[in-house]
Amino acid sequence: MNCKQVRRELSGYLDDGISGTRRAAVRSHLEQCTACREELLAYARLGSHLSRLQCATPPADLPLRIRVAVARQGDRRQWFARAWAHARVRLENLLEPFAVPATGGVVTALLVFAIVFHQLLMGVPQGAVPDDLPISLLQPARVEALAAFPITAPGEDEELGPLVVSARISARGQVTDFEIIAGPNSIEVQRQVYQVLMFSRFRPQMNFGRPEPGQVLLQFSEVRVRG
Repeated sequence: MNCKQVRRELSGYLDDGISGTRRAAVRSHLEQCTACREELLAYARLGSHLSRLQCATPPADLPLRIRVAVARQGDRRQWFARAWAHARVRLENLLEPFAVPATGGVVTALLVFAIVFHQLLMGVPQGAVPDDLPISLLQPARVEALAAFPITAPGEDEELGPLVVSARISARGQVTDFEIIAGPNSIEVQRQVYQVLMFSRFRPQMNFGRPEPGQVLLQFSEVRVRG
């Protein structure tokens, strides 16, 4: 046996707690190794000092104290369990009226979400509620006040009928450009359309309450012809 193995067996060697074969091997090593013999003597001195110590006498009421402490700990656990059960029952009773049945809860939630999303994104038509504004988060640009200037065609060769104009509106509500989509499209008509648009008042497109550029489609139901 080497020194490391022997030093692990020294405590058992002193207390006679190892087998005879291992005891003989330890004794053979101790006869040849001075360092291990000094380690054995240190163990022996430690055991001698410990044997002189007086044993402390426990208090007479120690068993009673232990039983009381255990009982109190058990009472605390039972109180916590009762409080938790009571709180869980109250929470279940509070949430039960708001619970959606599992059979139709998912379908109902999807339908409600689709309706609300449609209303928020597309808005309420202006004609659906008189004198009311769309409540959507995305509101297109619109005309607030159109200038009352007449639009007349310069000659009889101009086509009669409605005049459709597409106007681009800036974030400040100003006309930046326009295009005649249908109807008379002469330079004179374009000049008159420009005059009408410049003196009209527009509201820009609103995206989550923030103004941004948009587009307005205007239709003039009648174009008079001069000549």
